[in-house]
Formats: sequence, C-alpha cells, structure tokens
Amino acid sequence: MKVLLLNPPWDGIRAGSRWPFKTGKRKEYRRGEYLTYPFWLCYTSSLLKQNGHEARVIDAIAEHLSHEEFLKIVMKEDPDLIVIETSTPSINVDYNYAKLFSKKFKVVLTGTHVSVLFEEALHQVPEAIIARGEYEYTLLDLANSKDLNKIPGIVYLESGEIKINRERELIEDLDSLPFPDRDSVPIYRYWDGFCQHWPAVQMISSRGCLFRCIFCVWNAVMDKFKWRPRTPSNVVDEIEYCIRKYHFKEVYFDDSTFNMKPDHVYDICEELIAKKIKIPWSAMCSSVTLSYDMLKRMKEAGCIGIKFGVESADENVLRKIKKPLDLEKIQMIGKWCKKLRIKTHATFVIGLPGENEETIEKTLNFMKKLDVDSMQVSIATPFPGTEFFEMATKENWLRVKSWEMFSGSDSCVISYPNLSREKIENGFREANKIILRKKVKNLRCLMSKLPVISRSPFHFLRILYKLWATK
Repeated sequence: MKVLLLNPPWDGIRAGSRWPFKTGKRKEYRRGEYLTYPFWLCYTSSLLKQNGHEARVIDAIAEHLSHEEFLKIVMKEDPDLIVIETSTPSINVDYNYAKLFSKKFKVVLTGTHVSVLFEEALHQVPEAIIARGEYEYTLLDLANSKDLNKIPGIVYLESGEIKINRERELIEDLDSLPFPDRDSVPIYRYWDGFCQHWPAVQMISSRGCLFRCIFCVWNAVMDKFKWRPRTPSNVVDEIEYCIRKYHFKEVYFDDSTFNMKPDHVYDICEELIAKKIKIPWSAMCSSVTLSYDMLKRMKEAGCIGIKFGVESADENVLRKIKKPLDLEKIQMIGKWCKKLRIKTHATFVIGLPGENEETIEKTLNFMKKLDVDSMQVSIATPFPGTEFFEMATKENWLRVKSWEMFSGSDSCVISYPNLSREKIENGFREANKIILRKKVKNLRCLMSKLPVISRSPFHFLRILYKLWATK
C-alpha cells in the first residue's frame, strides 16, 4: 500500500510539538527558525517501509509549501491512504484538508485533538478514520487489513453509527520500532533554538512521564501517564547512525522527561562514554529527579544543556496543577549547572488554576532572580484531553469557542472569577519583557548563539526588535 503521512500547511508549529502554537506566516525558510521534528509521522513511515509498504512524509511546514504546491504534490503521489496529524489550534485547517482529500482518498486523522473529540471529527469528516493515541502500529494494521472491526485504536462511521474499537495498548518495547524516517523530510531544517551546534538532531530516548501535571496533553492522551524507555544501546546506536549518515553536530533529547528514572540517564551516559562518542547533547528534564551527581555524569558524557519546567513560583498553583516542585531546588539547579558549564532553560506558564494577580507577580519576581541562561513563557491553555480542560469546562472558565485560539502564544482562552483574560495576557507580556531583557544582557547566552547568528542574522535582529517592541 502507498501511504502519505502529512503535516499540512499552517502558520504555526503542529506535528512533533507538545504545545502546538501559531507563529504567523513565513514566506520562506530561514536557518535558525524553531521547528519540531514530526516524530510520530516519521516513526510510522519507517515502520510501514519495514513491513513492505511504500510511505512518505510530507512536512509542508518544514518545506514552506504553499496550499497549491502541497495539493499538487499529494495529487501527483496518488496514494492509497492519507494520514493527517492534527492539533487543537490547527484543527479547522486540518478538517478542511481532510474533507478535500476524502473525496478521492482514504483518510486517517491522528493527533491529540481527534483522539479525544472523535465525534466532532467524524461530524466534520464522516468519511475519515480516527486513529487514537499512539498510532504507529494502528497505521500498520490499516495498511495490512481492510477489516476495520479487528483493528484496535480506531473510531469510524459505519451505516451512520460511530464504531469505537477497543483501545490499543501502548508500545512497551520501543526498541521494536525502527529508527524514524529522516530521508523523506528536510532533516536539516528541524531546529530547537536551545541547541548550540548546527546541524542538530531531535530524538527521543523514552516516551511518557509519571508525573500527572493537569495541563500536559501529550502525557494524558498519547502516553496515558506511563513512562517507557528505550534501551541505552538502542539510543546510542541511533546517535551513531545519525552522526555517520547525516553528520549531525549535536543531539537534542525531546523526551517528555529525559531523566524520569535516574538509572536510564546513567546508563545512557555509560554507553556514550564506553563507545567514546563525543557529541554534545542536551535534554528536556525534570528538576524533581535531578541531582548534582546526575548532572556531573551527564556533563562527562557530553551534556551541554538542560531544559526544565517551573511553570509558577507559587506553591498553591503548583499544588493545583499537580507539579511536585521545590522552588529552592530550582535555584540550586541553576547554580549547579553554572558550575558545570551546562546551559539552562526554564519554562513558565501564566494563568494556571489558582492564579491571581499576586501569584503572577510572585512568578515574575522569581523569573527576574532565577539564574538561568534562557527562559520561555506560555499562556495557560486547556487542551482537550487534559484535566485542565475538564476543570475549565465544569467551572465555566472558557471564554472562546474557536479552537484556533488555543495556541498559548498570543491570546488567552480562559478567565477566572478573580482574574480576567486581559490580566493573564498582561502578565504574559510582562514575563516576555523580563525574558527578552535578560536574554540581551546574558553574554554567555549570546555567545552560545554565535554559530546560529552567523548563519541567520535575521534570528538575532528579531530578538532585538522584540526587545524594542516590548519597552
């Protein structure tokens, strides 16, 4: 079977992102742009190829394809099956493409939004099949069989009735998956701005997370609050393969929580050291399970950077969102990493449950004092499938009905009895002012960006413009 796996045109970041968001229209590719690698699409592509099918990923966002260019490629390929990965803020665009393609092709919709709101999806695109949650083996079954009744993990219409097949079990043995497809996508365009060496490759060493933060849609919908590691030898084999074939200069582990279990981290470090693989790498971590000894061993194995979530500096807000965080330890981690010369990046969210003007101010003051190399902030957004969304619906916090507003990058979709949308957005803007001012003052951060700035002066000029615009 011939399968096309699509990340359709949209003015934002969709496939591969835990927090999809709008970026505005981009006329052409510029090196240094933030762009996530579409993990699930590419893993599915490799799995299908491994099992004798013809598969191709078309990442229209990475390739900067226009609507017309995208349609021309799809129609020319003339596939037997089309797969579209959706997200909440892009869902109206996703539905439009699905409606268009379903007139000629068999269409499968995947992603967090349709996994939860499959009735809405089938109302919009009755001809579609919904592949819920983790979908690699679901797509393989669809490619191998025409008997939909026997395929777990799908929802579809049959004679006007919604058929909900049994849930598909999560993939326990992640080593059973082949390395993700990096040949049918513009692999050198994927970039996380936290990286310090170009080109850098995004990969995962595990899936899921054991923490139950109420706002995390990937963990709730795709991973069901379970954590599954790859074996260290399999991870390091992929690193070696990527260095040898693609000549990457840095690895970024985009796990939900790279250091969920300390043994996993130590074992990967030991494997890298034993095989004498000297490539710098960075990772998305949790401060909860970090220790100085772990950071020291990570540094010895090549680690040059870690990201970690803080979200709020108010203990009551942290309790409400079920994030077991020690704020004093956060400050200590900054000092540890500075001593070890590991770059640090902290993330925050403004407007979570329990937030008020005082807690926002507390978070802003914490951001000013926190000694890390870079930070980012988002507006609290209750994605469907999260406990946060259930709370927002029950308590009548939602203030907009348009899914395209669920971005978290520019506008707020909720308000609380004691905190309006406008005040949340004001807090978000104030946080961005703090971040931009610290970014310009941070000589070490700017120096680490020199390799990127030299290739993309536009990226540096954009930082300066944002600083000027927020004064």
